[in-house]
Amino acid sequence: MNPKKVHLLNAARKALFQRAQLGRSLGGARQEFAPDALKRRAAKKVNDRIDSSVAAIEAGLRKHRVPLALGALAGLAFAFRRPLKAAADKVADFLERQNADAASAPSPQPLEQDDEPV
Repeated sequence: MNPKKVHLLNAARKALFQRAQLGRSLGGARQEFAPDALKRRAAKKVNDRIDSSVAAIEAGLRKHRVPLALGALAGLAFAFRRPLKAAADKVADFLERQNADAASAPSPQPLEQDDEPV
């Protein structure tokens, strides 16, 4: 066979092979960039990030339990701030009444030396 024909045949085969590769890669790109595939990959990335964040938070909470407990107490105090304030106001009113009653009550007379308590 003529060397020019061989060269042309080889070039044609190479071109067909490259065209087939390009077709496969375009088909793969079409599949990868399809809306469903993009949605699936995005959801997987978000779930992976959430899982890693949760694992890191859990590890931190296991290490530092005291700040967690203080935070929980602060959260409870914040959640019950109105009932606690109402109870504190009632206690303050009660103590004010007690102090007012004690101030208005007659003071005991001092005992003279020859008087004995009954």
